[in-house]
Amino acid sequence: MTTSSSFFRHLFPFRARLCLPSAFVTSNNSPSLPPELEREILEFTALCSPQCIPRLLLVARRVKTWIEPIRFRVLVFSQRRNVDPHWISMGHFVHALESKPTSFFHKHVRHITFDDGYSLAELSRVLCACSSVTNLVMNDDIGPELMPILSTLPLNRFACELEDIFFRQPIDLKNPMFSRITHVELYDFPCKVGYSGRTLPSFLS
Repeated sequence: MTTSSSFFRHLFPFRARLCLPSAFVTSNNSPSLPPELEREILEFTALCSPQCIPRLLLVARRVKTWIEPIRFRVLVFSQRRNVDPHWISMGHFVHALESKPTSFFHKHVRHITFDDGYSLAELSRVLCACSSVTNLVMNDDIGPELMPILSTLPLNRFACELEDIFFRQPIDLKNPMFSRITHVELYDFPCKVGYSGRTLPSFLS
């Protein structure tokens, strides 16, 4: 791992404009701020500028302990690497899953977006591990097989195509997963998947 001083010189190259490096470390590379303040500043940086998280994770072991939960708070799964600072590959997630206690993901992951192209086994593995997720976006064919897992999640916000969940089965908006949702975005037009005139309003009320 890099030293704190070298990290801050790299993250904030314009020392004349930003004097943070000298505020964080002394001449012998030891922290010059109280740990509580140092942690608060670095966590604030990670939340406000998630693109800095990969560098923050390299500062020191103590900083990695603070920042890693923020790194996994929001996960954007996509087969195609993109510029979203929350992007993660399925391989990276599986590696993290195998190297960390299951409680880590239950405790820290709150927001997940799935792009298309993932298998039912991959979706199930992620959602079973991240059992406290409250915000879920599905851009993939989910299928009724995933409903038992979705029903156990404390979802408040959900975006999907209902047709991808129910396929040709009757659309059951009384499923327990919908009982806790306060914000929903449906990608498919209501008449396309056969809503009754009264079902959708009662669901949204």
